[in-house]
Amino acid sequence: MDELLDGSDVIETVRITAKTIVECVPYPLGMGFEGEVLSLNQKAKNILGNYSLSSLPRGVGQDTKSFYLRVGHEKTVFVQLIPLPKKHFLLILEEFTEEATRDNLTGLLSRHHLNLVGSRMLEHADKTGKVAIFFMDLDGFKEVNDTFGHESGDLVLKGVAERLLRSLRNTDLCFRWGGDEFLIISPGFREKVHAGLLARRIIKAISEPFSAKGHIVKVGVSVGIAVYPDDGEDLFDLIRKADSAMYQAKQHGGNMYMYHSKTE
Repeated sequence: MDELLDGSDVIETVRITAKTIVECVPYPLGMGFEGEVLSLNQKAKNILGNYSLSSLPRGVGQDTKSFYLRVGHEKTVFVQLIPLPKKHFLLILEEFTEEATRDNLTGLLSRHHLNLVGSRMLEHADKTGKVAIFFMDLDGFKEVNDTFGHESGDLVLKGVAERLLRSLRNTDLCFRWGGDEFLIISPGFREKVHAGLLARRIIKAISEPFSAKGHIVKVGVSVGIAVYPDDGEDLFDLIRKADSAMYQAKQHGGNMYMYHSKTE
């Protein structure tokens, strides 16, 4: 669960003052494991000057950590620390709004984060590793809405989000793309075929029955996979290719995964 912290707690945790965080929103900062600045937007650098985070929580390079920083009575900043290869991590700072930061229904990251976070994850991908993009669309979800109503459908979407998060590693990021579509960015694969293992785990988790307002309902999920750098190096091109592969999975009966094919 994300924590809501006040300014003094954040100073102790990441050694940046509340004023600095607010002034740097929404610039992502690349940090080294020891806290040195690796890359910084020039405007943010002008604000910050030369500094380092001299004291970081143990394990910050291994787990994704996020919390909210309350600044005064009206402003809240969302702070997220995301691990990257080679003991680096990414520090994301942005002003918090429900609509921009999190999907209201599921609590997953919203599409607003994609350009900010996803491209940075590709840029920092280990040379010997790969980043998999999973594009997912539920099978049979329209029938759930038509038969049991939208309230039941919303409960199923919440349940799907919870199962997706339980299926992922700490380094994976999960977004709600919209409707009954979801997106996952998963770094650190040595071989492209290994992404299929995660896809199988996701399909198995989603295929288990859901309980919604006294009804037992079942949905499936079609998954398309595109992999950086094998299938391309641009984030949104990779998403398009994963989306296309997902439709191929649906055309083959659904509740399965397919990789992007260069013949598409």
